[in-house]
Amino acid sequence: MDTAAEEKRASAALRLKKAQQTAKERAEAMNEYSTEADMRRTKSAKLKALRLAQEAEDLIVSNAEAAKKAAAKKPAAKKTLIKKAAVKKPVAKKAAAKKPDAKKPAVKKAAKTDEE
Repeated sequence: MDTAAEEKRASAALRLKKAQQTAKERAEAMNEYSTEADMRRTKSAKLKALRLAQEAEDLIVSNAEAAKKAAAKKPAAKKTLIKKAAVKKPVAKKAAAKKPDAKKPAVKKAAKTDEE
């Protein structure tokens, strides 16, 4: 019986040792996975920062180019606006002259109804 008990103990010790080894390997694998994930996140954050910086620089450059183009076109744009405004003014005076005429007959009718 001593041999059977010793075999059981040896077998249990082997299972325990194997379970401990498996747990150790799992912990190492999880640690390695976690480290790689941290490295990926760090690298992604760095690349994102570089991309955003490049986009901001491109936006500044495009805005500066647009401002230069707008500055070059401004004198010509002012001349056309002045011409358009000069053309519109007489039209506005005619429309204003028509409006009071349209109101006068309504006032006269209202006065006649009060007198009756």
